[in-house]
Amino acid sequence: MLKAILYFFLLIAEFFITILISGFCFGLYYAYLGGDHIPGSSKGDMSTTEAFPFIIGFSLLATLIIWFTFHKGKFSSFTLGKVKSENKWQLMLYGSMPMLGFTLAYYALMSYLGIHFIPKEMSQFGFFQFLPLMLVGTFISAYVFYGAILEELLKSGKKKWVVLLVYLLMIMPTTLTAGSGEEMTLWIFFVLAALPCTLYGFWLYCKTRSSIVIFAVYLISNMVPFNLGSNWVTILLCILGLGVMGYGFYLIKSKIEPLLIEEEEKEY
Repeated sequence: MLKAILYFFLLIAEFFITILISGFCFGLYYAYLGGDHIPGSSKGDMSTTEAFPFIIGFSLLATLIIWFTFHKGKFSSFTLGKVKSENKWQLMLYGSMPMLGFTLAYYALMSYLGIHFIPKEMSQFGFFQFLPLMLVGTFISAYVFYGAILEELLKSGKKKWVVLLVYLLMIMPTTLTAGSGEEMTLWIFFVLAALPCTLYGFWLYCKTRSSIVIFAVYLISNMVPFNLGSNWVTILLCILGLGVMGYGFYLIKSKIEPLLIEEEEKEY
């Protein structure tokens, strides 16, 4: 369990290092160009077009730093875990359906009700402008939180409820920073969205021990746009999402065992 805690603090340290390095590099770049080229210098606010290079740079730098540290240190790896190699695509599909359906239903409901659950400064970004952050978030979730932190917690031999409690305490701060700055909306986001998704991811990883499957699950669900409008089509999307989630749960519960390697022949 000590390793898991050390990995968590290492991730936080690398996050701040990424901010410092990217800020320093962009500062030098715009100092070279001159003050008139600094984003937002003429209007006071940075437009989405001006901010996009920052998002790309930060995402690439964060991915490289985390990958280099955890890969070179052999703290984590992308693995199939208990999943049979010939069944990986089938399990990725079954495993993705519940979270995809839930995400679609949740986003549709929040859009219909006009509740903004992401930071206000991010709400102006389009889907493709926000995509790099969603990709790096997916990578960190699968490679660090599941493949390194949760894996070490499970190896500690503690009871499942203890492992889950410690894991939730670790992942809660990063989850809360993804929500809106409004306090009530922040907790609505956490309780209604982040907590159920984390519990499902915890259950699925415990069953499969596969960071590859978890990566696919989070990647597919992160492809759903935040803003889906506020008309009758949104209600249909919400109903569709609930249907996909229910059918996905049925498939994963009834068909997961034959897709996994037996315990005595487990390979990593």
